[in-house]
Order: sequence, then structure tokens, then C-alpha cells
Amino acid sequence: KASAPPAVLLAHEGQSMNPASGAFEELACLAAAKQLEKEREEEARQRKLHPLSAALREVYGDQAVDEMDEERKVQAYRELKCPGAAAEEPAIAEEAGALGPKSVDGTRRKSQAQRNREKKRRLLSSEQLQKKERKKLVKSVGDIGAILKEMKEREAWLATRRQYRDKMRANRKELEAKHGVVPKTRVLGRTRFAEDDMIVPDAEAASKGLRSMPLQSSAAVRDRFSSIMRRGMLPALPELTTSEIVRRKAKAGRLKRSRKFASPLMKDNLLLKKK
Repeated sequence: KASAPPAVLLAHEGQSMNPASGAFEELACLAAAKQLEKEREEEARQRKLHPLSAALREVYGDQAVDEMDEERKVQAYRELKCPGAAAEEPAIAEEAGALGPKSVDGTRRKSQAQRNREKKRRLLSSEQLQKKERKKLVKSVGDIGAILKEMKEREAWLATRRQYRDKMRANRKELEAKHGVVPKTRVLGRTRFAEDDMIVPDAEAASKGLRSMPLQSSAAVRDRFSSIMRRGMLPALPELTTSEIVRRKAKAGRLKRSRKFASPLMKDNLLLKKK
């Protein structure tokens, strides 16, 4: 499949050696906005992975939460979300004690009167539910016009949603073809492609002369590798996480075990020993 992003992306006007003040300011604001967006995404990801700790950090702070153990975290979260639960626990315990003795397996014994009352209640509830369903069916016969109107409104809403999705899809394709913006939902292999941070030139160093501008030695090679991954020719490099390290070690161990070599002479000796 032909890739939509261009092979070479044009640099921003503010990334030139002697940028104009307006272009440099626009580049700095754009880089700061992208960095803030990346931090918000990371914060949302951490909140999704650890919702309990995130809720406690907002109230008690990072230092207090780091000093808590798991039991204390659960207790603090319960006090935060259910403030009246701690006060109700003694009353619940007293009520449980007043219900009577437990049987050998830990469950409470029910008398025959309790079983009869439960059976009668189930029968009454089933009869009431049947009457309610019949009443609802009879009432729905006269609501055919309202139901048809609601169906037409939903069809119009779905058509509007389809137009909106088609428009957003066209915008994503245009951004990908012109500016090389890869959609976040695109996955090649196990990883997603993520653009590197925008390079903001050192304006103070540029004011002293072009020879004093700091240059990265491997910038061209990194740009070519980034272009190859952006166009989907190779999968993007994964993040260096603990799970990725464990997976790579396990894969290397399987490869090493599969490449074990035994000499034919040793094999013959082993066969003779078995005999």
C-alpha cells in the first residue's frame, strides 16, 4: 500500500538559521503546545492505569500517597468516596449479630415461615411484572406515530454523524498527505509512530554567527529513519518499559535455546550409550 505522508517534510520557517522574530515565536508556541498535549496524554494514561492512586494524589499529595501501603490506600479511598461507610459498619455488625446463630458452613438458617414469605413474594413480583408488561404492550399500540417520528429523527441524526465522520476522515487524509500527520490510531506491529519533539533553534547562538550554531551530528540519519517509520515502511521503535525489556529478554532466550548445536560425534556416542 502506498504511503500518504511525504518522504521529506518541509521545516518550519522558525527553524531556519536566521529566523524572523514572528516565525520564531510561532515555532516556540507550537513546540510548547505539543509538549503540553503530550504531558496531558501521559497524565490521562496514568490516571486510567492507576485511578485509585490518582484520586488520592489530588487530595493528599504525592508524598503522602507514596508513604501509604496498599491497605491504607484502599481505606483512604473508601473514606474519600464513601464518608458514611465507616460510621455504618458498627450498626451493620450489630444487625448481623441480632439475626441469629449461623449454621456450620457459616450461612444463617432460615425458618419455614421465612421460606414461605419469600416464595409468596416471588410469586407476587412475577405476577406484577406480567401485568406491567401487558399494560405497556397495550399502551405502545397507540404510540406508533411517536415511534415512527423518533425513528426518522434518529435516521437524520445518523446521517449527520456519517457526514461528520467522512469530513473528519478527509481532513486526516489531507493532513497526512500535506504535513505528514500520522493518525494516533494507526498501529504497525506492536507500536504506534510518535513524532519527535520539535527542534527550536538557539536564537542567542545564532546572533553570534552561523558558525556558533550547535548542530547534531546524527540529525540527517534520524530524520531518514523517522521518515521511513512515518510512511509505514518499518514498525516504530517501542518505548523502553519494563514489560518491553522482559519480552525482549524472553525472545532472546528462546532464540538462544533454539540455536543449540550438538556435534554428530556426540550424537553417535549418546546413541551407543542408550544401547
